Amino acid sequence: MTESVQFAGSFATVWLALWFLLALLLTFFYPLLKDRLLAWHPSLSCNMLLLLMACPLLLGFSVTLFLFVPMLESALVSSHCHDVCTSHVPLIASPEIAVFGLTIVAVILATFLFQIIKNLRAGLHLQKQLLRLANQDGEYLTLEDKHPFVFTLGWWRNQIYVTQGLKEQCNDEEIAIVLAHEKAHSRRYDNIRILLATVFTSVLPGKLTSTLREDFHLLIESACDFEASEQFGELRVAETLLKIQKLSPMRFNLGSTVIVSAFTGSEVELRIKALVQGRSLSAMQRVGFQLTVILLVAASLGSVQPLHHSLEYLFHLH
Repeated sequence: MTESVQFAGSFATVWLALWFLLALLLTFFYPLLKDRLLAWHPSLSCNMLLLLMACPLLLGFSVTLFLFVPMLESALVSSHCHDVCTSHVPLIASPEIAVFGLTIVAVILATFLFQIIKNLRAGLHLQKQLLRLANQDGEYLTLEDKHPFVFTLGWWRNQIYVTQGLKEQCNDEEIAIVLAHEKAHSRRYDNIRILLATVFTSVLPGKLTSTLREDFHLLIESACDFEASEQFGELRVAETLLKIQKLSPMRFNLGSTVIVSAFTGSEVELRIKALVQGRSLSAMQRVGFQLTVILLVAASLGSVQPLHHSLEYLFHLH
């Protein structure tokens, strides 16, 4: 086994193991955190949830990086000797394990890349098709469709689409509320957020993946409800949401691309409950988010030395 394969295989295997362990921790702890997280202001809680979904992959990667980059490792691991007293990283001696770990990680990363490219291309293709069918109407595009729905499509340059059916069944103020909500999706790049959430959760346990994605969708929709309510008030946004629920009660997909569709009535009871409660973005919530980030960074740094010695024991380097 060449040195480069040994190093890459050891890195991949350790990353995969940490990724798996952190996913198990998220599976255990998220049900305990869920109610408290959903009680926060949705604009902050959806950021927190995206951070939690990213943790198994990104936190596992960062800790592995600290372990296998000699300059970082020597700063975080106290000097100790084996055959020679020099800085060293824990390498797997078994070529089978190293190659296996490297192969699994390569397959997972290739799947992620394929998933991202597939969704990006599908979104761009759909956008080109709809642009041929839609007519520009000020701030949005109108589709000649009798079904009442509205959605934001695109990744970086978002376009808002409103069907003729929705325009015929809503008054000017209701259309303005819908547009305010959709503009919030565009400003927040929620389509990109959803794509990232899909990637981060694609290797988590199925039940947890479903729960995380549903909660994340609720939070980004609720965050846009709150942005619209700053202009029109919570009551009018809630009334419009109830009306649209009757017109278009279900969230919808087009192909493999999830459309950020705000006023389809999905999670309507929870979204209206949040509006009625009038949640505010408190300083305590901001501090809680910042402390979470600090704790994750501290945990990454603090785990390097014990992990280094544990891996040496497992890899029979003592």
